[in-house]
Order: sequence, then C-alpha cells, then structure tokens
Amino acid sequence: MEFNNVLWKKLEGPYGGTEGLPSMLQQALTENDLEKLQELFEEYLFHQNTIYSASYAAFPHMAAAIEQTEDVEFRKELFILCGLIEASRDEELLSLDKCSEAESEQIYREYMESVERLSALVPAILRQCSALQTENTDESVYLVAAGLALSRVQHTANMLLTFSSGDEYVVPCDNCSEESYLWTKEDDQSAKLYLYKHDPVFEPDQHGEAIQPATIDPESSLYLVAELAGAANAKKLNAQLPYLASEMVCPHCQQRMEIWSSLHHIFH
Repeated sequence: MEFNNVLWKKLEGPYGGTEGLPSMLQQALTENDLEKLQELFEEYLFHQNTIYSASYAAFPHMAAAIEQTEDVEFRKELFILCGLIEASRDEELLSLDKCSEAESEQIYREYMESVERLSALVPAILRQCSALQTENTDESVYLVAAGLALSRVQHTANMLLTFSSGDEYVVPCDNCSEESYLWTKEDDQSAKLYLYKHDPVFEPDQHGEAIQPATIDPESSLYLVAELAGAANAKKLNAQLPYLASEMVCPHCQQRMEIWSSLHHIFH
C-alpha cells in the first residue's frame, strides 16, 4: 500500500487515527533516520508492546527498506523492529478497524508477502549484522528472536524475548505446574545454568544444582536457535543452549522434565 493511499485514514494506532504517520515513516526510511524510526515505532507501531492496524500497513515498507538500504546499522535495527511486530502478530486477521474485508485482506496479504521475503534473508542478515555486535547480550538475543519470528517460529521468539538477558529462566513443571528457576552465578564466568527451587532474588542463600549440558537434537526447534545464534554471533546464548537442551528434576515434585519443552509451555 503506497504512502499516499487513502486507506491509511481508516487505520488506527494507539491513540486512534494515524494522521501524519505515512509521511513521517516515509521520511524516516528514506533518510535512514534511526532516531525518527524508533520514535515512530514506539509511539505508533508498537506502543506498550502492542501492534495495531497501522503496524501491518507499515511493515511492508520497513521490509522493503531492509532489502534496499546499504546502511548495515539501520538494516539491523529495522530487522529487529520487524521481528518484534511479527512475534506479536495474531495467528489470524479477520478485519482491520474501519476497513472492508477486501481492504483488510489486501493489507494482510502484503504483510505476509513481506514476511516471506524477509524469511529467506534471515541467515544472510544475521551474518551481516554479527560484525556490529558488542557485549550487549540483549541485543544479540533480540537479533536471534527477530530471525525466529520472521522464520515463523513465534513461540520460540517470544520465549527468547522474555528471557533476553540470558541470566535467568523461569521453568514451569509439566507435572505439578510449580515454577523453578535457572540462573547463572555471578562468580561463574561461564554460561552454566543452576537450578533453584525458589526465586534467588528473594531467597539468595539457596544452593543451586548445576545443570549438565546435553547434545542439541537436530529435530528440535532449539537446533534452529543454535544455527541463528551462530550466524548472529550471539556467544552467550549459543553457550547456554546445551544447558537448555538438557533435563532437570523438578525440585517440587521430583519428576524429570525436559527444560526446553517446559519453557515453551508458557508461550503456547
């Protein structure tokens, strides 16, 4: 949908209408203006972690900018923002605000076509962006999560976004539903995870049980995470994946459980 399409007037953002959004978005993308793009994203397209009909219409333009820009830093940020939108997308879209069924279908079709194009570019974009990586763990995890979302693995993407710091994971038991906590230790510089029965923030004197790393099953969604983490140079996440591929004994009911599978139950 072009920026001058009257259909924009039927779309909504967090504050109602989207007057001015098309021209501001066009300017930000044309000028590779990251500051303007972030402001638009937070105020119009992803306000309070929520997407809107305007988000669907803006997405194809953001995707096209990813494909066309030669500014790698701008491409990286656009890629993450597109990943956040796709990770938050409803499985089905029946109607958009004041749009007719045909208009809604047009917007949604263009959106999904853009997702498909980006999906094919995920490994290449992650490899290109890996050269920009710093010691910011969250940033590298957001890159991997965006790659997962745009590869249509939304549940896994949202799991990583929830635990983006890589310092702690909350694991619900499949049997008793009680939560356990996987944490790293401040005095341990490795990526090793330790199991705690209670939240270490409130009970810091617990003795953590070390999780033993395991081989990642090629049939598991974790294998794709490992591939993308390698491409994105997400070192800490990559080092932790063998621990997330392992098993643990629930400290509440003593039942053995698969960590990766149990983590996903929160997001289904």
